[in-house]
Amino acid sequence: MSKKKKQTEIKPKALTKATIQNLQRLTDSNTLKLLKQTLTKLGLQDFLHTFSAYFSRQINTNKTLINENEILFSDDKTLSHILHIPSHEKLKALIQALDTYSNIESLKLPKVSLLNNEILSLAKGGALRLYDIFQCLCMIKFFYDFSKRDDIDNEYLKEYVNKFVFPSEITSLLAFFVFTSKQNSTSPQSYLNKEVDNELSTLYKALENKHKEKQEALYHTLNISNLQEYLVDKQIHFFEDNATLLVRAGYANVLHARVIGRSMHGFFYIVPLSLESIESHIHILQDKIEERLLHLAKEYSKILSKHIHFLRFINTEYDFMDRALARLYFAKDFNYSFVFADNKNTSITLHEYAHPSLKNPIPLNVSMPTNLLMITGVNAGGKTMLLKSILSALWCAKLYIPMRINAAKSQLPFMKNIHIIAQDPQDSHNDISTFSGRIQEISALLSQKDMILGIDEIEIGTDSSEAASLYKVILEKFLANSTKVIVTTHHKHLAALMADNIHTRLLAATYDYKRACPTFSFIEGIGKSYALECAKQYGIPQEIIDEAKKVHGDEANKLERLIEESHTQITKNKQDSLKLQALIKEQDTKIQELEHTKSKLKARFEEQSLTLKRHYNEAIKEIKMLAKQSSGNLKALQNLKELDTNTLQGTQEIVKNIHKLLNKAHKNEAKSPKINIESTQKYSLNDMVQYQNKIAKIIAQHKDSYSIELHNGVRLKGVRGMELKPLSPKQIKQDSNILYNQGYKLEADIRATTRLDLHGYTKEEAQMLLEDFLNHAIMARFSEVLVVHGLGNGILKRMVENFLDSCDYIRGYTQAPPNMGGLGAKIVYLNG
Repeated sequence: MSKKKKQTEIKPKALTKATIQNLQRLTDSNTLKLLKQTLTKLGLQDFLHTFSAYFSRQINTNKTLINENEILFSDDKTLSHILHIPSHEKLKALIQALDTYSNIESLKLPKVSLLNNEILSLAKGGALRLYDIFQCLCMIKFFYDFSKRDDIDNEYLKEYVNKFVFPSEITSLLAFFVFTSKQNSTSPQSYLNKEVDNELSTLYKALENKHKEKQEALYHTLNISNLQEYLVDKQIHFFEDNATLLVRAGYANVLHARVIGRSMHGFFYIVPLSLESIESHIHILQDKIEERLLHLAKEYSKILSKHIHFLRFINTEYDFMDRALARLYFAKDFNYSFVFADNKNTSITLHEYAHPSLKNPIPLNVSMPTNLLMITGVNAGGKTMLLKSILSALWCAKLYIPMRINAAKSQLPFMKNIHIIAQDPQDSHNDISTFSGRIQEISALLSQKDMILGIDEIEIGTDSSEAASLYKVILEKFLANSTKVIVTTHHKHLAALMADNIHTRLLAATYDYKRACPTFSFIEGIGKSYALECAKQYGIPQEIIDEAKKVHGDEANKLERLIEESHTQITKNKQDSLKLQALIKEQDTKIQELEHTKSKLKARFEEQSLTLKRHYNEAIKEIKMLAKQSSGNLKALQNLKELDTNTLQGTQEIVKNIHKLLNKAHKNEAKSPKINIESTQKYSLNDMVQYQNKIAKIIAQHKDSYSIELHNGVRLKGVRGMELKPLSPKQIKQDSNILYNQGYKLEADIRATTRLDLHGYTKEEAQMLLEDFLNHAIMARFSEVLVVHGLGNGILKRMVENFLDSCDYIRGYTQAPPNMGGLGAKIVYLNG
C-alpha cells in the first residue's frame, strides 16, 4: 500500500516593514482621492486654491517647487499638508489666542521648505547643505524673536512662548547668517554673514578683485581698433556666470579667444586667451570657497545634530503657527469668520452663510435640528446649493477654516466623515447604470458611523414608486445608525413616507408667480417642482407648455396641491407637538427646581428656628436663675433689722419686674406665628415612600404630619410631608426584591447621640426632643441611652416616665446611678 504524503502546512508570511508602508501609502492615497472627489462635488476647488496661498511652508513636489501662487488642487502632497491637523485642540487654542494679539500683522513666517527628510538625515549623522541649515535657522529665528516680545498679554500665548528654551549654541549660530524678509536667493552670498569667518571673507574679497581685474581687461579689449568691426556691441555679457564679449564670425583673425557659447542669432560669446590666467585664478578661488562652505556646513550641522529634539520641536511648531496664521490672515483679507465644530452639539444652524463658489450669494439661513433633512420644491430653486452649503460649512468648521457666516448665531457639530452623492455616477466603461452606481455608493456607506451624507436628486435613474419604498427603508437604516442625512428630491411620495418620522424635517424651495422665477428661499413642508413654469423660463414655447398642462390635467394639479397642503399641516402639527413637549419638559424642570429650593429653605428655616429656640430657652433659664437668686436675697434681707426701708422696696421692685418680663416673654412666644413649609404632595395610608434614602410605609395621618414604619420595624411619628418622596411602581418592585430577596441593609447618615439633656425646655419641647432622640438612637442601633430630666418641680420627670411607659419600642428603663444623674436621669434600654 502506498503511503499518503503528508500535506505540508503553509504558513502565511509576515508582512515586512516596506509592505506595511506601501499599504499605508495606498490607503492614504485612496482616502485623499475620495476627499478630493468630495471637495470637487462641493465646489470648493477655487476656495482651497486661494486659501493655500496663505501658507508659508513650501512643498517641494516631484515636478517643481510650489510657491504660494502655484499650489495646485490636484497635487496630493500639497493638499495633504494644507488639510492635515495633528491636534485640533491645540490649533483651536492657538488661533483663538493669536486672534486677540494686537500686533498680529507683524508676525510674518519666513518661506521655508518641508524639512522632515533633512532633519531625519541630520539625526542619522549626515550633514546638511548650507541653505537647508539657513532654513532651519529661519524657523528658529522667528520663534526666538517672538519669545522676546514685550507686548504679549494673552495668557495662552505667554505659556506658549515659555515652552521655547533656546540652547546657547543655537542662538550663537544665528549670528552667522543674515535674515531678511525678502530673502529668496539660494546663493550663500545672500544669506551667509561672511564677516564671521575670516578665511571665507578673505576668499570672497580676492574673488571680487579678480572679477574686477577681468572686467577691466575686457573693457581694454573692447577698445582694440582691429576688433571693432567684429563686435556686435560694446557691452560685457554674462554668460553662465562668465564675463564675455559678443562678436561676429571672423574675430579669430584679430583676437585669440575661447568660445563660451553662441547666441540665438549665431554670434559668439568669447573670452580672450589673454585673460586665461585671470580665469584660472577665479576658478581656483571659487573651488576654495566651495570647500570652505562645505566645511562650514559640516560644522554647523554638528551643532544642529546636538539639538535634534529641539529642531524637531521647532519644525512641528512652525507648521502649527503656519496653519494658524494662514487661517487668520485668510479670514482678515476676506472678512470671514470662524465657527469651531463642537463635539457636544448635534444640531446644525447656519445664519447668513454664503457658499464661496457663488459670486453674488443670497445669505442663507437654515437649521437642521433633526437627523434627516428632505428638500423638495421648484427646479433650479437652490436645493442642491443648500445641500452643498450645509456640507461645506461642516467641512470648514471641522478643519477650522474661516467662511462667510454670522458666527455668533451659527452652530455646527464636529462630523468626522462628510460624504456627498451627487451628479450622475453612470460609467459605461465599467458597465454600470445610473441607479446601480447610486446604490453602490450608498451601500458602501450604510455601516459607517459618525457621518453626515448628502444625496442630491435621490430618485434619479429608476421608477419613482419603487424607489420611494426602497429609499425610505435605506434612510431609516441611516437614521438607526445616528447618521445625519440631507436629501434633495422631487419624490413627493418619498417625502410623504418620511414625513411621519420624528427625525425628519421637510423644506420646500419656493416659487414667485409674479416674477415667474424661484425665490431661492425655503419654507416648511413639501414643495412643488414647477416643471412647466421653469420650462418656459428656459425657452420652451408657450403653446407647448399649454398643451402639457392640458395633458397633466387640472385634477392632478388639485390633487398635488391637496397633498402638499396636507403634509404641510402634518409637519406643522408635528412641530407644534415637539414644541409642546419641550415646554412641558421645561415646566417639569422648573417645578423640580422649585421643590429643591423649597426643601433647602425649609431645612435652613428649621435650623435657624432651632437655634433661636435654644438661645431663647437659655436666656429664660438665666433669667429664672437670676429671679430665684434675687428672691433668696430678698428673704435674707427681710430678716435683717437694720435694713433700710428704701433698699428693701427697691429690691422687691426689681424682682417684680423680672417676673413681669418672664410672663410677657412667655405670652409673646405663645403668640409668635408658626411657619410650616409643606409639600403639595399628599399621601394615603399604606403608601410606600422614601424617607432619608430609606423605604417606609405610611401607617397614620395627622393634621400636618405622618407616622411611618421602616422596613426594620422602627416607627417614626411627626414626619412632615416635605421629608417624604413618592416611589414609582418600578422603584417599589426593585426595592422590594432587594429587601426581601437579599436581606435589608440599613444605610443612612444618622446623627445620633447616647445622652439627652432636657434642662431648660418646656414640657412640650422636651417631649418632641425625647421622641426624636429615641428615634435616632434606635436607627443607630444603640442598646441603651441616658435621658437627663432634672429634679425641679417634677414636671419633666413625670413627662419622661409617662412617655416611656407608653413607648412600645423600648425594653424598659431605670433610674440612673449617682455618677450619671441619680434621681434626675433615666437609663433607657432599646430594642436591639
